[in-house]
Amino acid sequence: MIAERIAAELRAIPSSTAVQINWGIAAPVARYRMDPARTAVFGVDRAQVASDLAAILAGAPGGAVLRGTKQIGIVVRGRAEDRHDLGGLIDMPVSTPHGMVPLGEMATLSPATEQPVVWTRNAALTMTVQADMIGDVQASEIVETVAPRIDAIRAALPPGYAIEDGGEGELSADANRAIYRLLPVTIGVMLVLLMVQLQSVPRALLVLATAPLGIIGAVAALLLTGAPFGFVALLGLIALAGMIMRNTIILVDQVEAHRAEGMAVRAAVTEATVGRARPVVLTALAAVLAFIPLCFNIFWGPMAIVMIGGLIGATILTLVALPAFYLLLFGREDATKETAHD
Repeated sequence: MIAERIAAELRAIPSSTAVQINWGIAAPVARYRMDPARTAVFGVDRAQVASDLAAILAGAPGGAVLRGTKQIGIVVRGRAEDRHDLGGLIDMPVSTPHGMVPLGEMATLSPATEQPVVWTRNAALTMTVQADMIGDVQASEIVETVAPRIDAIRAALPPGYAIEDGGEGELSADANRAIYRLLPVTIGVMLVLLMVQLQSVPRALLVLATAPLGIIGAVAALLLTGAPFGFVALLGLIALAGMIMRNTIILVDQVEAHRAEGMAVRAAVTEATVGRARPVVLTALAAVLAFIPLCFNIFWGPMAIVMIGGLIGATILTLVALPAFYLLLFGREDATKETAHD
């Protein structure tokens, strides 16, 4: 069975435990196959036979008795020995227009097994293989480990069968899709707010361009620690972009303040970078130290690792790259002013 093969692959991973299949063990049942020709001779149909069989096994209403002011229902059903003797049910009498006829005259009895509980999802029969984790591992790590062997099973599936990831992986994928749908709108709102704050489209684009600077440090931190890049790590990366742009706005705003005082572009950039380096570094250091205890949490650890690595790398790159970017965009203004004065 396909589910058993997947369960065997999960059991082979040391970090997984309590592997189980939600359909359980098949239960024994007795199946009756009706003979259409014989039922037609006796003038009965499947519904009549099913009704008589249900009355014997489960019972049928047989009236009520009055006890004081209450009516107590009466249920009529077969004797316990008759209900539990599946072989004897073949002789169960069935009412027909011609009188009582044994069930064996119209049907054959055969033993079989079937699932007592059948699970479906989106109207399709679904069998779930699930497992717990041992130690400081996440579900995504187990899924990543077993993925090549599951892909081999998936490639050999017969028509009509499919294998899909569930649990944390499915929830993470759904959450990521929700983020990606809103990401363009979020970037648009951020750009509008930056233009309102900085009163300049080039400066707003400059600030927005520094948002990815944290990716370098975040990737390096994930590689060094071996932490997985999942949903919480993605949240940390998005929050990291906001913190980087905040530092960039501080520097750009200080540069503009110096230029408003009459400084040249290069001098204003140098003065703002030197003057704001200490508060930017101390703010980043405070955030890094605050995230260190969270690194050891099994769930929030990847987000903290992304924030720490990204902040360290982005702080250095912001103090180095932002002045260079600013001079590339606005450094020619000094030369233009000098030419105009000449």
